[in-house]
Amino acid sequence: MAKQEESIQSSNQDKSSDELGNSNKKQSLESKSLIISYDSDKKDEILKYLKSKNIEVVYNLKNMNIIVITIAESDVKQTVNSLENFKGVLDIREDSHMNILNN
Repeated sequence: MAKQEESIQSSNQDKSSDELGNSNKKQSLESKSLIISYDSDKKDEILKYLKSKNIEVVYNLKNMNIIVITIAESDVKQTVNSLENFKGVLDIREDSHMNILNN
């Protein structure tokens, strides 16, 4: 009987782990990456602003004056609006994937 209870608890733990894994996958699908081009003189101010808003910087491409950030999909419009008005931000674009078709 004790072995059956252990088996049931073990399968429930596995199920919870799977549900958490699926939850994490779903959460990552609900985020967007934004590519921000900036004036090099304003880089430090922009990075401080992003840090103050707890926005994750994924890439900092120093040679090209580009920062890539990841934010929740629900925050895209608000974040873009605030960054567009930030002095030194030159351009903001959503990251996208391209497929090359070979015929």
